[in-house]
Amino acid sequence: MDQQFRIRNENRDCDLATRARRASSFITRGIGLMGRRSLSRGEALILPGCKSITMFFMRFPLDIVFLDENGVVCADLREFRPWRVSRLVPRSKLAIELPSGTLDASGTQVGDRILIEPTAA
Repeated sequence: MDQQFRIRNENRDCDLATRARRASSFITRGIGLMGRRSLSRGEALILPGCKSITMFFMRFPLDIVFLDENGVVCADLREFRPWRVSRLVPRSKLAIELPSGTLDASGTQVGDRILIEPTAA
């Protein structure tokens, strides 16, 4: 999870995160955000190949967007609480975990196009 990314909602012309990291290995995906006490505004975790989210051992709620192959939001979860398992989202090609309240603050909804751009570290 070395490279940072900017996550932008193209439809709403706003950033969802400016300091996102990608969890692409088995270990980084398995650990995810466990052990953290919070996720700060501007932070996010990108989970490639993710069709469902488990919140076991988490300490705080998250907003989550599931994106299809075109980067379009095909499902979202708002204030998804610890110790829950999301429904399966078959069309999802990746999920993004964001601080709770991000989706409402940005107006992000199903059908919006999300851009993930590398940033200079």
